[in-house]
Amino acid sequence: MSRSPDLATGARRGDLSRPLRYLYRLPLLVLHLLIGLPATLLCLLPPLATVPVGAEILGDRMIRWWSGGLMRIFGMRLRRFGTPLPGAVLFVANHVSWVDIEVMHSQRMMGFVAKREIAGWPVVGWLAARGQTIFHQRGNTE
Repeated sequence: MSRSPDLATGARRGDLSRPLRYLYRLPLLVLHLLIGLPATLLCLLPPLATVPVGAEILGDRMIRWWSGGLMRIFGMRLRRFGTPLPGAVLFVANHVSWVDIEVMHSQRMMGFVAKREIAGWPVVGWLAARGQTIFHQRGNTE
């Protein structure tokens, strides 16, 4: 009886590569959380967030670094086509999961529109506000 490969990873059932990938990625994720999260949060505080780093400010650069790090840890690869547009740009995307936000933030600093309830969530609300999120009350037509 042939075993069909997992469409997402190409691994066959019973393959030991998946647990080995978890063993490899889990310490990287823990390290990213223990070192990267405090460093990123520190750089998002008002005095440091506006320090220029090349063509962008430190707060924006750290958010892009954080997102890119998560993508690398989880083994995601991104292929971008075309030339990034200069200046202000409006992207319209109906995201499916948290991964979409990390993918977009890894490429360019941008604000998002989110339901107002997220602003009150511990840690996530603060992070969303630092990431230039616009909070919108659902059902409000004003």
